[in-house]
Amino acid sequence: MADRVSISLRARKPKGEPVRKEEILGPLGLEERVAAVSEDPPLASARLEVAYGDAAPSLRKAAIWLMDQRAESFEKMRVGGLQLDLEIVMHADEGRGSIVLPPALVVACARRELPISVLAPGA
Repeated sequence: MADRVSISLRARKPKGEPVRKEEILGPLGLEERVAAVSEDPPLASARLEVAYGDAAPSLRKAAIWLMDQRAESFEKMRVGGLQLDLEIVMHADEGRGSIVLPPALVVACARRELPISVLAPGA
């Protein structure tokens, strides 16, 4: 099992156009002082980190956070031209790890129409 994970709501635009922080924060009703969004110019994406830490509690925290957000917020981002997914990056102390997605997270992503991307950087 992965020791730690970082979980982010990732937003991209077609054709590699840059994504601004406000395009995520605004529809979710968040302010930058409450939630930090990183903008990744080479990938033309932006990420709102929703959980980081030990795998099992972070996955539960992400599921709860997703369900606490209004479905209209995600639709507003999509209407604004954003392609969304939930990005899970695994961090293992020794070699490769595995991850088991809890049903609550899968259901939360399905309700918000979010594909799940899991990245497992090589050791």
